[in-house]
Amino acid sequence: MKNQKFKLRNSGTQRSLVYRFLAHHVATATMISVATGIPQKNICRYKRELERAGLIYQVALDRCEITGRPAWYLCSLSAGLNKEFLRS
Repeated sequence: MKNQKFKLRNSGTQRSLVYRFLAHHVATATMISVATGIPQKNICRYKRELERAGLIYQVALDRCEITGRPAWYLCSLSAGLNKEFLRS
């Protein structure tokens, strides 16, 4: 996902942009912020809302490609991953 931009024209809400981004990528909140231009604080709020709705899941705790710090990688089920293998 290095140097990849995922900005959409007329994308609607930031929350839907985060969800649509995760439908195609597995990423940390910082990686989503860099790719979409949405502030990380907003992404954290949308992450919580989407997790509670059962639309996105935490996949793995690993080092973020951008910050180098431990962070949860997120995805949606439409990213092609089986729910059995995801942390709920």
